[in-house]
Amino acid sequence: LEGRVAVNEILELASAIITIHGTIAMEAVAKGIPVISSDESIYSDWKFTYNAKNRTEYISLVKNISLKKIKVTKNMQKEATSFLYLNTAPLKRDHNRLILKADHLPPQIIFEDLFNIINNQNDIIKNE
Repeated sequence: LEGRVAVNEILELASAIITIHGTIAMEAVAKGIPVISSDESIYSDWKFTYNAKNRTEYISLVKNISLKKIKVTKNMQKEATSFLYLNTAPLKRDHNRLILKADHLPPQIIFEDLFNIINNQNDIIKNE
């Protein structure tokens, strides 16, 4: 693409997205657009994109996406929306929120940490 194109403009036209590990993936899947990621990313563990593990799998995914065989499930959409919210929510300094110490963990660990915070186990958070 030439110049700067707004993500919303791309998503209005796209029937699928292929990215290395771009943040467009979470927005696309949240809108129901399938995404192929050709590398590990901060959202790989959330399983809302199709992640190619090697060249052969990448080629197969691209062929399947062009045949419209790759779909976004409701669960993938929910995971992408959750990840998008957790990564774009206002910062603590703006709204007096606490921030998790880790910036990339699998969902089950993040949610376990959230339960610990609710139960006042504050050793996993830091004030900024």
